[in-house]
Amino acid sequence: MHLGEESSLSKVNLKNGLIQRYARLSGFLYLAIILIAILNTSLIDTGIFYESHTFGSSVLPLEDAFILRIGAAVELFMYAAVLGLSWALYIVLREMDERLALLGFIFRAAEAILGGISTILPFLLISFLEQGVSKGAGGSFIYDVVAPSLSGVRGISLDIVLFFVGIGGSIFLYIFYKYRCVPRLLSIWGVITYLSMMTLSFISLIYPVHPTWIESALYGSGALFECVFGLWLMAKGVDLSNMPMSPYKQPL
Repeated sequence: MHLGEESSLSKVNLKNGLIQRYARLSGFLYLAIILIAILNTSLIDTGIFYESHTFGSSVLPLEDAFILRIGAAVELFMYAAVLGLSWALYIVLREMDERLALLGFIFRAAEAILGGISTILPFLLISFLEQGVSKGAGGSFIYDVVAPSLSGVRGISLDIVLFFVGIGGSIFLYIFYKYRCVPRLLSIWGVITYLSMMTLSFISLIYPVHPTWIESALYGSGALFECVFGLWLMAKGVDLSNMPMSPYKQPL
């Protein structure tokens, strides 16, 4: 084998190794995000707190404010992980279709940024509720109007975030499907899952009052897919045999 051929082979191996490392990182982040989301939903989800809290009470319990702060901090960490996942998937898939991979990254990054910004709402809620405590009679307006309104705005913001989840996720899984990076049945499941997330976003924005089983079913199936997909990427990586020829890119 000539020196030039050895050098080219070394570059290909280095590039493929980089892709596989990012693929396994993507799998880990999928699982980490689901774990954080389940933790937040089960224990300290701020949305559950909003619905269960009695806004007419005269005092915001210290432990409730603490739960809100933890919930917001956990969500912020989750959206940081989403941004990392978006970048890792872009690195994996840019060798297949760079333009589509970039488009998928933009939408998933928008999800992370908008979701991160939405975490300011729990802190606003805490501030308003604490102000309501200190203002005495005037605090009833804070509890009865402002706090529930912030809760509603937060719900709408998360529905908008879900729209970006659906588009970005569908684009990434379409690339996985097109180039057979993972089993096609897994890719099809993913595309259907993310399209259903986008559909749920529209339903929630247009018909805010809808059967809760719809959300439970779609969120549950989405979480199951991301767990399975994350485990697959961690264990198997991606199949690069169908990767189109492209110029070598330096590792980042």
